[in-house]
Amino acid sequence: MVERVIWQGTFGGRFGERTHALDVFRRHNEAVQAAVPPEKLLVFEVKEGWGPLCRFLGVPVPATPFPHVNDTADFQRMIRRRFLLPAAAVGAGVVAAGAVALAVARRR
Repeated sequence: MVERVIWQGTFGGRFGERTHALDVFRRHNEAVQAAVPPEKLLVFEVKEGWGPLCRFLGVPVPATPFPHVNDTADFQRMIRRRFLLPAAAVGAGVVAAGAVALAVARRR
């Protein structure tokens, strides 16, 4: 589902193209900010922690530390798995097919 909706749908199969992906992200953010009244929208960067989020929601800051998951390193690992590993697998498949073809040719 992620493949169809995000990678192919939202990014048109071009997520790996940095300029295109950033443009899609920027246009989406602009559309949301234009559609949602400012008093109902929190533009928030998670690195800011609980403070802005809790103020916006009108709730106290929890005693639990703000979770720091899915950080830049996690995201980059996910992208490498999504785009680089499949390419490496295709390359390995081509090499393996070539080795099989060579072995068959040598037997003849």
